[in-house]
Amino acid sequence: METPLESLKNENVESFLDRYLPRISSVESMKCEMFLEVTQNLLAQGRIQSFQRLGEDDAACVPEQILEEYPCVLIDNERWAFNSVAFDLILSHIPNAPSRRTALKLLHEMGILCQARTNRDSYRDKLTVHIRGGGTSVPALIVLQAQYFESPKKSIAMEFQKDHRYFLLGKEKNSDTQLYLDFDSTEKSNRHMLITGKSGTGKSYLLQNLLRQAEGEHITTVVFHSQGELPDIPNSRVIDVDQEKPSISLTAEEKQDPRMMASLLKQALRLRDSQYQTVYICYQKYLNSTSFPSLVGFFKMFEQIAKEAELKNYSSVQSRLYSIIESKAFSADPINWQEYAGETLILDFRGCSNYMNLFQVQAELFLHDLYHHRIYSGPDDPLIAVVDEFQKLKTNDGSMLVTILREGRKYGWSLWLASQLAESGQGREIKKLAAQASAQLYFSQGSQGNRHIANILGLTTKQKNLLFTELQALKVGEFLIQEDGGEIRKCIGER
Repeated sequence: METPLESLKNENVESFLDRYLPRISSVESMKCEMFLEVTQNLLAQGRIQSFQRLGEDDAACVPEQILEEYPCVLIDNERWAFNSVAFDLILSHIPNAPSRRTALKLLHEMGILCQARTNRDSYRDKLTVHIRGGGTSVPALIVLQAQYFESPKKSIAMEFQKDHRYFLLGKEKNSDTQLYLDFDSTEKSNRHMLITGKSGTGKSYLLQNLLRQAEGEHITTVVFHSQGELPDIPNSRVIDVDQEKPSISLTAEEKQDPRMMASLLKQALRLRDSQYQTVYICYQKYLNSTSFPSLVGFFKMFEQIAKEAELKNYSSVQSRLYSIIESKAFSADPINWQEYAGETLILDFRGCSNYMNLFQVQAELFLHDLYHHRIYSGPDDPLIAVVDEFQKLKTNDGSMLVTILREGRKYGWSLWLASQLAESGQGREIKKLAAQASAQLYFSQGSQGNRHIANILGLTTKQKNLLFTELQALKVGEFLIQEDGGEIRKCIGER
C-alpha cells in the first residue's frame, strides 16, 4: 500500500500547487452570481441558442454545425450542457474573468459543475447527442446543474438542414430569435443579396461579418472594393488593381470576333450605338494588322486606326479610353481565378479613383472575365461576388450585374450588392435590382432615401407610411429584411 509520503513523491507539481497553495485572486475574479447572471442575459438576448434534451441520449433538432460552431446549450431537468463556444462567450462578458480552465475549476469547487467524466482535470462530460438528419455526436460538453438556472422563456429550435451552410445576420428586434440566411436553400429563388444603408449605419460591419463567415466556410469569394478601409477578413488575399494592373482572359472567339469585342466594350465604356459602330470598325481593321490581338494592343492602336479610317466620332470613344491608356490598366497577366478557389480575394480599386470612370470599366470587364470562367470551369463550388458601391456600375439590360442576377444561379453565383445610397435617381435602379435578389437588407438611408425604400417595399399608401416610420426609427446596426417577397422583419445585426 502506497504511503502518504510515496503518494506525495508521485504527485506532479501542478497538482500539488492546486491542492496546497491558497487561492487568492482567481476565486474573487468570478463570482457564482455573476456567471449565472451573464448566462441568463445572453440567453434572453438570443446570443446563446437553447435546445431541450428529451432523454438521456436524445436532443431535439440539434444541427451538427450549431453544436460545433455556434453558442448553444442542451437543457433537461437535471443539467445544462454548454458547448465550448457558449462557455467562452459567457466568460468574455464577465469583467476580469479567469481562463477557461480556471473558470471550470472554480465552478466545480462552487458545486455548480457536474462531475467531470472526460478525465480528472477537464471538468467536462462526454454526452451522446442525436444530430438532426441522422447520426450521433459525442462532444465533450460543459455540464452544470440545472437547479441554478431559470429556463429560457423561449427555447429556440432551429430548423437547420443537414449539410447546409448558414450565415448569421443577427437577431430579430424584441425577440430572442437569431436570424440566419440558408445559403444552400433550394426553396429560394437565388442566393443574391442587396444591402443598402448610409455611412455609419452598420452596413459595412454586417457585410464584413458575413465575409468572415464565408471565409470560415471556405466559399470562394471575390470582393470588388472601391472606397474606404478594406474589409478585415482573416486569410484573405488582396490584389491592388492600380499597382498590379491585372488583365482579363479573353476567349479565342472574343479576340477574333469584332462584334463580340465591340459589344463587350460598349457595356464597359458605356458607349452609344454610333460609338459602338466605330469600335466595331476599328477592331475589324485592327485584326487585319496583327496576328496576336489583345485588349491593350487595341487600345493603343485605336486612335491611329480611327484617324486613318476617317471616322468622325472617334474622339468621344478615345476620351473614354484615355484613363485606361494613361493608367496602363490591363497591361499585366490575367487573374487566374482558379488560384483563389475556396478563398477570399479582395480586388482593391481604391487607387483607380485618380482616373475618371476607370473603376466602372475595370469592374465590368473583371465581372465579365469571372462570369465566363465560371461557365467554362463548371459551378462545382459556389461563388460569392461582392460589389460595394454598386451604383457606380451600369445596371441596364446586358450589363454584367443584371446578367449575373438573372442567370448566375445556374453557374453557382451569389451576388451581394451593397450601396450607401438610395437618393433621388437611385430608387428605380434599386427597385430593379431588388426584384432579382432573394434577400434585401435595408439600413436607414436618411429621410429622402427611406422614403424611396418604403415606396419600393410597400404595396399600399398605408404600408409605405408605416415602413417609412420604421426605417426612420432604425438605430445603428438595425435593418429591415425581406426574403423573396415575404414578411418584412426588423433585425439587429450581429456584433
